[in-house]
Amino acid sequence: ELEFIAPQSNFTRFCNAMENALGLERFIRPRSQDSLYYGRSSTQKWVLGYDRSVRPTRSGDMGMFGYELTSPILKWDDASKTELRTVLNLITTEFGGKVNVTCGTHIHVGNFCNMQSRDLFNKSSSFQRNYGYFEQCVFDRLVSPSRRGNGNHYCQSCDTSSISGRYYKINTQNIFGFGTIENRQHQGTLEAKKILSWMEL
Repeated sequence: ELEFIAPQSNFTRFCNAMENALGLERFIRPRSQDSLYYGRSSTQKWVLGYDRSVRPTRSGDMGMFGYELTSPILKWDDASKTELRTVLNLITTEFGGKVNVTCGTHIHVGNFCNMQSRDLFNKSSSFQRNYGYFEQCVFDRLVSPSRRGNGNHYCQSCDTSSISGRYYKINTQNIFGFGTIENRQHQGTLEAKKILSWMEL
């Protein structure tokens, strides 16, 4: 999930560029800006939506709107990495996209759908606790100040005894529906090298 701000005026140009670069079968084109999706995902296509938690913070960006572009399932192979680089390039060159402190980069990992519910709960809870244990000494040192500690409502610390809800650095709420664990900690970025390095870590 890539969060960014961009001018509404570049919406059509971006959609055209996505279709030309990826093909009609790889991008769900919204009927209009008024029908942009939010919270919708697809295993096969990129989905563009508004995101009200993402907003301009500087006077020079006040004409921009907050967007979230959700990817289809991408594998850890050269084809998927190339596709990600292509999309990131289109966001910046065709949409005029940029990131600020309100943006995040959320990565869903794994396919745990075939595991038994008890094993699923135990493994996901253990993963979340272990992440919390190393959070301050490792992960917080690799991200921007806005994503450290417990200061961001949308990626709260896992280093706590009580975790409920999805707005944590490690979100396990999707594991029963989508079979994924979501890492919400990384700040918004449109740089492929940063995203791929974080994914690999």
